[in-house]
Amino acid sequence: MLAQRKFEDERLERVKYKISTEWFVAIYHFCFISVIAKLFYFDMDFQQCVTEFIFILLTPLYFYFRPRQLGIVFPQEKRLNKKIIYSLSLIVGALLVLAGWIGGIESVINWVATLLIYGFIAVALGGIVIPAEKERKKKLEEQWSED
Repeated sequence: MLAQRKFEDERLERVKYKISTEWFVAIYHFCFISVIAKLFYFDMDFQQCVTEFIFILLTPLYFYFRPRQLGIVFPQEKRLNKKIIYSLSLIVGALLVLAGWIGGIESVINWVATLLIYGFIAVALGGIVIPAEKERKKKLEEQWSED
C-alpha cells in the first residue's frame, strides 16, 4: 500500500512539473508577443521593452547553464532541431512581414540587418558551444559508465 501511494505521488509530481513547464513556456511566449506589440503596435522605444527583452535573452542561458551545474546531459533529438528551425523561420518571417506592414521597406532592411547580425553571432557561438557540449557529454558518459 505504501508503494502504491508513493507511485501516485510521483505521478502527481510529474504532472505538476509538466504544468509548471507549460506555464513557463506560455509566459515566455507572452513576453515575446509583448515586445513585438510594444515595438510595432504601440510605437514604444526599445528602452520600454528592456525587462521583457532581458527575460527573453536570459532564459535560454539559464537552460544552458543549469543542467551543466547539475551534471545532466540531454540527448540530441533531430526532430527537435527541425522544430526549432521551423519555429525560428516562422518567427523571422512574421517579424519581417510585420515590419514591412508597419514601417515600410526601410524597417524591413533594418530588421534583416539586425537578424543577420544576431544570426551570425548565434552561428559563431554554436560553433564553439556544440563541440564543447559533445566533449562534455562524452566525459559524463565515461564517468557514469565507470561508476
